Amino acid sequence: MEPELIRAEITGVSSGLYSWEERTTNYTTGADVAPASVRKGTTSLNPAVEINGATVPTGTKVWLRRRGYVGGQMYYEFQYEPPAGSSGITGNFSQIGTNYTILTDNTWENTGITLSLPGAGTYLIQFNSNVYLNVSAITTPSSNGTAIQTRFYDVTAGTAINQSVTFAGRVETVNRPMLNNFLMSCVFTASGAKTLRVEALRYGGNTWATSIINNGTNLASIGYLKL
Repeated sequence: MEPELIRAEITGVSSGLYSWEERTTNYTTGADVAPASVRKGTTSLNPAVEINGATVPTGTKVWLRRRGYVGGQMYYEFQYEPPAGSSGITGNFSQIGTNYTILTDNTWENTGITLSLPGAGTYLIQFNSNVYLNVSAITTPSSNGTAIQTRFYDVTAGTAINQSVTFAGRVETVNRPMLNNFLMSCVFTASGAKTLRVEALRYGGNTWATSIINNGTNLASIGYLKL
């Protein structure tokens, strides 16, 4: 026996769980309408999940089927098929107007810049910013001695995303300030909703005059593309 399918409209999402409402066809107008005794689910009661972890826009019409009972309530599932001509890639980027001054040496610092990933999936995560740096004395005899690095940190899991480590900038001459633009970018696979943050590190042994991430207003951006 084939499982029952429910024609539904996606009405919202939270942490990968979708709210939905049943739809049927008005055979006079051809429009999708709610039936007289409408079935529905919220993100906390009888929710639906997309089986591939795709991000589904609100208002999308889907076919639901029963997935099974969890905690005494029914979960539903569906497969999202992007419209013809669409890649199915979704994303979100925002500007950042907050500066962060690095205060200590040889320590990864939390810049306070964060990125929220909505659910499970593979993402291209990016942080595009500038760094303003200057030293009044160079006392570390290494190529990294006057450099600043950045990385993404997975706050949810409590682990660094090491493949994201990026050289943000470096100076080679004292008392010669440098403003450098850089892009930190990597592919990251999330097992569920995640909070990430940007961390920064400056190498010690020098006399730092200035070390600022995002020196300006709305000169940086952070975001993701869900692949």
